[in-house]
Amino acid sequence: MDTILKVGLISDDSVFAAVLSSCFTEERTYFPVFSLPRMTRHDWESEVYKRSTSINRVNLDILFCKPEDYAILAPLRDQINSDLVAIERYQDIDKYYSHRFPDSSLKVSSENYLRGLIKAKNEKRILEITKVNSADLPLENPMKPKSDTAVALERVNRTTDISAINYSFAKGYDLLLFDQIPESVVQKIKGLLSSLNRDETSWERVYQRLYQICQKYVDFEWIEENYKQVQFVVSEIPVGIFIESIPVAHLSHLQSDLRFADEWYYLDRYKRDSQFVPSVLFVDTESEDLITEIPEICDELTEYKYWSFHLSGESASKVNFMVYSQFFPYDLLFVSGHGTSPYCREVVYRFRARDGQSHTMRFLEYFQIGRPRGDKYEVESKLYPRQVDGIDWENKEALDEAGIGHMFREFCIQKQAHRLEVVEANWLNPKSIEGLLLYDGIFMGTIEMFASQNNPIVILNTCGSLIEMGGLVGFAGTRTLIGTMWSVYDDDAYSFATAFFSEIPNHSVANAFHKARSKVDRAFSRLSYVHFGTLNSYLLMKSEIDNETEAGKQMAIRLVEAFAEAAALYFAGGMSTTIDLADIMKLGYVSKTFVERKFPKDNKLRQQLQDTQRLIHSNQPSLQR
Repeated sequence: MDTILKVGLISDDSVFAAVLSSCFTEERTYFPVFSLPRMTRHDWESEVYKRSTSINRVNLDILFCKPEDYAILAPLRDQINSDLVAIERYQDIDKYYSHRFPDSSLKVSSENYLRGLIKAKNEKRILEITKVNSADLPLENPMKPKSDTAVALERVNRTTDISAINYSFAKGYDLLLFDQIPESVVQKIKGLLSSLNRDETSWERVYQRLYQICQKYVDFEWIEENYKQVQFVVSEIPVGIFIESIPVAHLSHLQSDLRFADEWYYLDRYKRDSQFVPSVLFVDTESEDLITEIPEICDELTEYKYWSFHLSGESASKVNFMVYSQFFPYDLLFVSGHGTSPYCREVVYRFRARDGQSHTMRFLEYFQIGRPRGDKYEVESKLYPRQVDGIDWENKEALDEAGIGHMFREFCIQKQAHRLEVVEANWLNPKSIEGLLLYDGIFMGTIEMFASQNNPIVILNTCGSLIEMGGLVGFAGTRTLIGTMWSVYDDDAYSFATAFFSEIPNHSVANAFHKARSKVDRAFSRLSYVHFGTLNSYLLMKSEIDNETEAGKQMAIRLVEAFAEAAALYFAGGMSTTIDLADIMKLGYVSKTFVERKFPKDNKLRQQLQDTQRLIHSNQPSLQR
């Protein structure tokens, strides 16, 4: 597919983004709009790597921005391959980019910019925003579908909505708008989904209730009758779960611009006549009560030329999970096992803030005990705020009125200084999924970014993997995420996995997912599987890697580079953007217990690795934070 991806926009001004987007009405053109969230300078700098990766992937010549944002984007300018250009009006585009504007304009009020953009693109007109209240534009879904694919967009008034509109018009898809689901309804839906995860015996009653609630916002039956596939762009709730007869994909507003960019990028590079199936990584805990689908999946792929890495038993550890997910080149990460909860308690802490006032905070606290370190144990924990001085954490207005909206920051400061007093603690045993069960414990961490050249397809074939665990890997650079909304039976998980891998070499991920889900017998399990990502993403064919020796060598090179970069940046007084120093320290023993056995015997690489390790360990006392 020939695409034209030359210019884009980064902005948090949705009206400005809509006006510029209306200038690009040519067929098969896509004007990506990257969101620019308002945050502190420090927080924005921490986002630079993530944003630059998504921007570079679409190969833009020019990235436009507003003049007042140019200074804010200073940390980004050195990281992107595009020219960053500030413009005040859409007419300024002509100075930097040869472009033919539509001949006529459409005037709408600022309240109607989103619907106005759709009308302007349909009629090939430039959008003009007026200050007076113009007539309200009708919001109509097409009665006669023009495409076999629909993009269903939940309207939440963000710049990524505009990116979704541009995307649907560039692809020639029909666009279906539905109103944002109210927060109170979102919480009700989340509660019902959680109850499915706790009690599968009442699933039919709960499922029907969910369907009735969501049917008020989306006409599922009409979509199934008129389209062959649909892509939902949603804020929180994956409402497409209620469509069974056609392939459905979900995208999140959090990083929807990256998702759309990925689809174009990977379709351009996908070559069906390539001779190699991509690398595959299997992770299997080999629990006694788990039916392992690894051997049969491998049999499905033996007729193709591929290389794979299968971690099981002791190798399926937390450290190796982090190592593979962050550094090693593969196209698909398949996790087969159990989703599980670590120990949990509801705890109230009392502390004194820096202004001298005493406060209390109630948390839901998950934690697990790790390895012994001398006379102490590692403890990994997560805290979810519930109340501050008796006020619900979700009630931000009440917290601000009481002057304690900033109290979580104060709590963290006092926690770092070990100045907390436990007032109350009650042990709980909720059946909620909080991590992946691996050989040596539960992985509760967050994978901030997969390798920038990687962006794998991730399948979490575990119970309830998307309710809590989706945040671990969900929108951290993955191309596609497949998982479950609630518990599934082991034999159903087996059926899904084997069917998916029999289809994936010849189909898009969405279609392979849809075919695999249809093979799951129990409705309770079948409806639990959900696909996040683009409809048309494929497994890339890696013709440059044709055997395990070459694959292992590439892994070794990447690991050595990671060690060297982190060490050099730290000793130079800087901080690494790709790996935390604590993770580098953990990798010190991985190279001895795992890398030495798995990687080919390349003396030069091994010597580099040993030299870097020696450098790190010789400076270990000074590396403690």
